[in-house]
Amino acid sequence: MQPQEIALHELAEFYNGMSLDDEVLVVAGRGTAALTYLSTVDLEPKFTHVVMLGGLGYWEKSAHRLAQPAHILELPHQTGADFVDPAAHDKILGILPHESNSAYVHSLDYQTSLRQLHEETLDSLARRNIKVHIANGLNMEQVSRDSLQYSFTTAQAGAMFPAHKIVIATGAAPARALPKELLLGSASTGYKADQILDYNDILSPSLGDKLKDQDVLIYGGGATAAWAAEVARLPGKSAGTMMWVARKGFDDAENAGPRVEAIIKDTRSAQIKGEIDTIQCLDSTPDYQNKKALVTVNKEQSDGSKTRESFLVDYVVNCIGQDANELGGLHHVLSGGLKADLQQLLDINQMTGNPEAMVGFASSDGTLEIIGPAAASFNLSKPDFKERAFPSDSLPRSAKVPITAGGAVSTVAVQTKYMPFSQNMSTREVLITGLNPHVMNATQLAVYFTARYPQAAPEQVNVAVQGFIQARMKTEFGLDKPGLNDFLNHHFGYVSKELERAAKR
Repeated sequence: MQPQEIALHELAEFYNGMSLDDEVLVVAGRGTAALTYLSTVDLEPKFTHVVMLGGLGYWEKSAHRLAQPAHILELPHQTGADFVDPAAHDKILGILPHESNSAYVHSLDYQTSLRQLHEETLDSLARRNIKVHIANGLNMEQVSRDSLQYSFTTAQAGAMFPAHKIVIATGAAPARALPKELLLGSASTGYKADQILDYNDILSPSLGDKLKDQDVLIYGGGATAAWAAEVARLPGKSAGTMMWVARKGFDDAENAGPRVEAIIKDTRSAQIKGEIDTIQCLDSTPDYQNKKALVTVNKEQSDGSKTRESFLVDYVVNCIGQDANELGGLHHVLSGGLKADLQQLLDINQMTGNPEAMVGFASSDGTLEIIGPAAASFNLSKPDFKERAFPSDSLPRSAKVPITAGGAVSTVAVQTKYMPFSQNMSTREVLITGLNPHVMNATQLAVYFTARYPQAAPEQVNVAVQGFIQARMKTEFGLDKPGLNDFLNHHFGYVSKELERAAKR
């Protein structure tokens, strides 16, 4: 029974045909966090329908190599990816990340994995007689609540639709717009001028063609800006100049792992620590060499002093991050009463090993949840919430950012208390059915170690769990096979030897 994608009028018809006994779970989002939630959560039996809103977002647009290998990007339906250090692999073979034989996972391959998880999740829900309705492209615009239930509107129409529970898994917040005071001329009146490229342009597969032979100024110091810089400098793609301006420097991008760090090293000569003062959109005239924008930058010198410099460019690429306060962000979507009722969900069960880690948000009665990257973005833009660690902080360095795919899976898996194992009831053997140790949380690791070494004492398992988390946090991509074997032998070697001796007896 495959669910059918429905249009706005069909969504209204579904709601009109509901019986009084039907209860609806609405999931805003259809990407990594949403599918991880629906594939791992133990849904209450009262829910008879699931409505999924929106599109695939990031994964509908992106077409570039990601910053992680396959074993960091495993989803709940996957297991068994071998450890690969893509940075070392590519360096040894002289491969660049954009080349087809790079060991970094391409976003198109990850999209294929998401589609597989999507199909398996929907099949699982259908087997439990839960009807799924996919409102593709219908985005949640506003959410409110009366004493009985929630109501939400879509951005495509003002009609109100009811929901008995809402899970917001919309991914990272909308892109932060450039401050209006920076924009002069046609940029200030139209705000989004052709000369200014935004997040959607950056993710587009056609970005390389657009930037070919163009002079480009990239603004922002994170991983997205690094990707834009890489595209602007691809061999054969650009004979123009590229400037990269970041207000706080380039440490944030360097902390995203070797994939981005390599881009940083290759673009040192183009980097400027400073901030844009003005962007003036120009008419194409000989006076301006047919360029489209005049950008004035306040540059910070090594001694802390500042100088001003102007650049004539074809495009300004805006990469200054995401903000839940932007139009379409959660601060606009949720009513004031709902926001006031939200609480940070802390990892009180220490599944991450850190009781102070935040795994998401929920209303006081648990009927509204914000999960995954949406929760990370919302927390950072709400100053009255304490800034806390996320489950992704316990992962290898390339996956620590909460809005990455690995960060999303690890965080949602904590919230749903997902156990990626099954047991053969005849042999009692425990098998891994999803994920792998490099992205498992503390509780999952405890089950994994206990199943692998059933003779080990609980205290020994707990020490090994904490030791493994600390060890992988210091790596880029986790422990390679020899490193993992050394770790297991160090913590459980005597158990293995005892078992071997017992087998010989």
